[in-house]
Order: sequence, then C-alpha cells, then structure tokens
Amino acid sequence: MEFKLKEGQSQNHFIWEVYTKGYKTGLITREKAGEICNKELDLDFDESAFRKKFASFETMWEEVKHEYLIDSDDELIGRLAKIEELDDKLYKTKVKTGDKLREFRSLLRVESRVENLIEHIIKAVDTMPKLDLQHNRDIEFTGNKTAILKISDWHLGKVVDNYFNKYNKQILAERVDKLIDETIKYCTIMGVNTLYIANLSDLIEGNLRATSRVESEEDTIAQVMHVSEVLSNMIAEFVRHGYTVKYLSTLDNHSRGNVNYKEHIEIESFAKMIDWYLEARIGNKIEFIKSPFDPNIGYAEIEGKNHFFVHGHLKAHSINTIVQNLAIPLGLKVDYVHMGHWHKADVKEFHFAKVYINPSLVGVDDYAFNNGWFSKAGQKLLVIDKENEIDINIVLN
Repeated sequence: MEFKLKEGQSQNHFIWEVYTKGYKTGLITREKAGEICNKELDLDFDESAFRKKFASFETMWEEVKHEYLIDSDDELIGRLAKIEELDDKLYKTKVKTGDKLREFRSLLRVESRVENLIEHIIKAVDTMPKLDLQHNRDIEFTGNKTAILKISDWHLGKVVDNYFNKYNKQILAERVDKLIDETIKYCTIMGVNTLYIANLSDLIEGNLRATSRVESEEDTIAQVMHVSEVLSNMIAEFVRHGYTVKYLSTLDNHSRGNVNYKEHIEIESFAKMIDWYLEARIGNKIEFIKSPFDPNIGYAEIEGKNHFFVHGHLKAHSINTIVQNLAIPLGLKVDYVHMGHWHKADVKEFHFAKVYINPSLVGVDDYAFNNGWFSKAGQKLLVIDKENEIDINIVLN
C-alpha cells in the first residue's frame, strides 16, 4: 500500500493514516512509517516523534470517543459498538480456524504414519510362507452350535519369573497351542460349527509403563508382528478343522501408540495393526466383524442376543456400570458383555445381563504379584445352546 500526502490533508491526519492503516496492520514497520512521514511532510524527525504523537492521539480518543459520539450521534455510537463486536467475533473465528488447521494437520500426519505402517505390514506378510487354510477332510465334523473364544491379555514381550509363574515368548507359544487343543476338544464335544474369535486385546506388552519396557523381550513393532503371526496360525488351525470362523476385536491400553493417554489418538493404536495383519494374512477365509459403534466397543448379534466386547480399561467400561453405560447411549438391550483387562476369571449379572471377565494368558506377573492379585493363566470359551450357555474356563498353567 502506498501512502501519499493528499492535497489539503493535514500533517496530523496523514500521520494518523500511516500508522493506522500501515503500521498497526503490519503492512509496514515503524521505521518505514517514520521514513514515509518525513518524506511526505518534508520533515527530519526521529520515527518515535510520529509514533508518540499517534499513540497520544489514540489514548485520548479511547477515553473520549464514547462520550463524544453519544453527545453528537446516538446511532453512530451504536455502529461503533457493532464494529467492535464484529472485531471480537472475527478474532475468535481466527483463533478457532487456527486451532482447526492445527488439528487437521495433526490428523494428516497421523494418517500418513498409519498408511505407512499398513504398507510395511502388507510387504512383511507377502514375504511370509503361505498359511494352509484348507479344511482337513479327514476330520469328522458335525454340529450346529455357536461358541465364542475370548482371547485377551497375552502381553507378548513381557518376561515373568516369580514364585507363582514363569512367562516368555516360548511359554506363550506353548499356552496358545494348549488353548487351540482345548478349544477344539470342547467344540467337538459340544457340537460347535461357528466359532467367534473375540480379541479383547492387550495381546502385546507395548510401552505403557517404564517397567514394561524393562521387562520386554522385543520392541513394540516386533511384538505386533510376532503376536499377529501366532494369532494367524491359531485361526488357521480352526479353519482347517472346518469351523466357520468370525473375528472381532476392540482397542486396549497396552497397545497405545502414545504412552501419555491424554495425548493418545485412538487411530494410532498398535491393536489396529494386528487386525490389518490378519486381514492381509488370512484374506477371505474368515469373516471380519467391524464395530458399528466405536473402536473400543465390539458388537455381534449371536443367536438373537446382543453381545458387546470391550477391553475394560476405560472409566465408562467399569464392571459395575458397563451394562447401563452401553445400553443407555446406544439404545440397545445388553444381553452379554465380555471384557478382559482384569486378569482374572469372573462373571457378574446386572439387570438380566451377564458380564464375563476373561482371565489372562500371561498369568501372575510382577505387577499382580506386588498387589496381591493371584489368578491362574487361562482364557474363556462360551458355548451357546439356545437359551443356555456353557462357560468353560480353559486353564493354561
């Protein structure tokens, strides 16, 4: 913007124009404002002389403008108030827009990292030997019942060595093998043909606490890849036995991408990577059931009943209030809730709804030992027979 002294324009008016339209708006520096004033007014003053004169005028005007305008024109003061109100709104809009831009840029960065992780997972899967997903025709298979195998709290990567329990990657593999054998045994006895795999999460140890990092055998990405392959092989074994396998999952706390839960973004959960791995590894051999509600809430209608699946780490998913906390906001009758997190086998009943708590595969670790919490390693298999259910606690150590 160019400032020129107009014909008949006073010095004070020109100084006001330069500093109001130029300096205060950031178009020119104060040094430039002084240079313009000296040149156009044919003066040789220090810049501060003009700036002080302008500041003096502004101070005086702020003190008298309302009284002056009210005395001369009530409508004009109303317009001035309206302009100031619009200025306030404009400033607030500017701040809100800035916040939204920062959020949007942050989300773009997150999505870029997520897309990059997916690409690496797919590449890693492509290099793996193909899984045998063909039904073994030598296995006699009859049955029409449905079962839910709940897996949770494997904490792959954690190392435990105390009086009550020992745990590492090798022991995890042995316990998963036993879980597969016991599940097939009971499904055969009960005549099951449809098997839901409900991943209630915390399958990896992650980096939630400093002690987690100290006790871990592998870094978090290695844990994800390792546990995903173990899970893939487990599901492949069920497919080979002829079961119709349906898989669903929920998020957790140990798989958080950011240790600080206040700054954590759900899309950055490593638990999602496990599901991406399974989809790339197993393909269309099983049915993946996506949550219609929220990544922290799994859902399936099974034999006419509403089953909800949560990890159990959120305040809203407290054992004693989980039924109403799901039923009221979702507007659905809750028949069953399945959760992990608490590392113990338990079942509670609220308002004709049952809450099943899954034990952990890891068993008594140092954290549980120090707090006096003792429960054998295990996982639950729930066989559904019309109105009846057979709750089987598969003990693994």
